[in-house]
Amino acid sequence: MPSVGEAANVDLTEVRDGEAYANAYDPLIDELESLRQIVRKAVALRRLKSARGARSIYRIGKSYVLADGGDNAKTHVQEMKKALHGRRRAADAQTTSPETPTPKTPATQ
Repeated sequence: MPSVGEAANVDLTEVRDGEAYANAYDPLIDELESLRQIVRKAVALRRLKSARGARSIYRIGKSYVLADGGDNAKTHVQEMKKALHGRRRAADAQTTSPETPTPKTPATQ
């Protein structure tokens, strides 16, 4: 083996040390990846909780507008409707458009 290292102009002890160094950090990388996934899930659950709360307030507002005396809240409920429904459609459009390109038909080319 030393003759192969000399022919390739490579120090084999340096290669072994480099591999040992890389292998020593593999468990740390795995642990950091696991931590990243846990944090992503926590953030996603928090966003979901906020969205559920906003939709509950919107439902209550809609029923309040239909009741007597709810005219003063009508504009606020309409703004909530735009904000809540606009985000959902934008998110749906982003997920569907890049993945599934629409094929061109001969009539539209």
